[in-house]
Amino acid sequence: MGFFKDKRVLVTGGTGMIGQFLCKLLLLQDAKITVASLDSPERAPKNTDFKSVDLRSFESCLDIVKGQEIVFHLAGVKGSPKMTAERPASFFVPTLQFSLNMMEAARRAGVENYLFTSSVGVYEPSDVFREDTVWTTFPSENDRFAGWAKRMCEMQAEAYKIEYNLENISIVRPANVYGPF
Repeated sequence: MGFFKDKRVLVTGGTGMIGQFLCKLLLLQDAKITVASLDSPERAPKNTDFKSVDLRSFESCLDIVKGQEIVFHLAGVKGSPKMTAERPASFFVPTLQFSLNMMEAARRAGVENYLFTSSVGVYEPSDVFREDTVWTTFPSENDRFAGWAKRMCEMQAEAYKIEYNLENISIVRPANVYGPF
């Protein structure tokens, strides 16, 4: 019996590369998974409950998080440094909207555990990334909009810890992600 057995788990971005893999791992633990995405339902892993939802809408976030015990917020705007340099608002604004909305909706719904997926882009360029320096530096110019959007959402988690005494929000910062999907 695993931690996730019979837990109601929401995976935003569950049709993406990391999301599909995470859902498969959660299914092995007998979790009850809801996948929230704007992608086609065919991209959702089998044996999950797929919901097509636009997370830029706060009302949609409130609706999708109802009854969930755990949220893995993996949803993101697909892009690259080139795309964010050419169309920065198309990356920055929705990233903030759905990330801020999801964390607030989860807080209001009393979700037990929440994982926010940030980015290595929050760090300044370096051969070695050090946790204790992230807030004393700036994201690289190549990751400026992505890095600042993710940093703002990390600040939301810190603000919730201070104001609401929430200890249930975790942050991961993936780097150099590749693979199928």
